[in-house]
Amino acid sequence: MKFLDQEYRMRLKRKDQMAALELSAGDWIEVTKPGKKLPAGARGPIVKIRRGRLDVHFPKHGPWTIPASLARKVDGPPPAATK
Repeated sequence: MKFLDQEYRMRLKRKDQMAALELSAGDWIEVTKPGKKLPAGARGPIVKIRRGRLDVHFPKHGPWTIPASLARKVDGPPPAATK
């Protein structure tokens, strides 16, 4: 069972690394799955890419580090709210 556990973790790690190759610093991303405090659909620019992890600054939620496989690229910043 230990071997299968190691194989599974390695596959997740590779998935994150491959997803990170499609992104670059400055790209805007959207979170696809919710976390404990970060909701799904939160958008922000990538500050730094570290292997399979992304450092992202969300305007409403502050800085976060998330796996690249949980993010998808969006066109740009959300439109400004008009009042």
